[in-house]
Amino acid sequence: MVWFDKTRSLEERTKALVDAMNFTEKADVLYRSTKWINKWIGGFKGSKRLGLPEEVRYHDGPQGFRADSWIGGIGNSTAFPSVAAMATSFDRDLCREYGAAMGREFY
Repeated sequence: MVWFDKTRSLEERTKALVDAMNFTEKADVLYRSTKWINKWIGGFKGSKRLGLPEEVRYHDGPQGFRADSWIGGIGNSTAFPSVAAMATSFDRDLCREYGAAMGREFY
């Protein structure tokens, strides 16, 4: 599966994944209610066919995640810069680190 090949560019991997997705999978990435309805805004249920994880949860916070007590967190959240501010930096490495930092905090 090309989208897992880290020797290829992000653009090439993303295009290959989107091209391989059927209509239902594409729609599911954009919106899906989940069992976590009171805790998450929605999520992507994954795709065994595409090798994608079982559940990707979406959060409705502005820029950051708050780990409440129901997942063992303490209720604090990092206030990340707005996405618009990141875009105006034109710094792709900084934007990737922004996403990685948010991912590390959440998981």
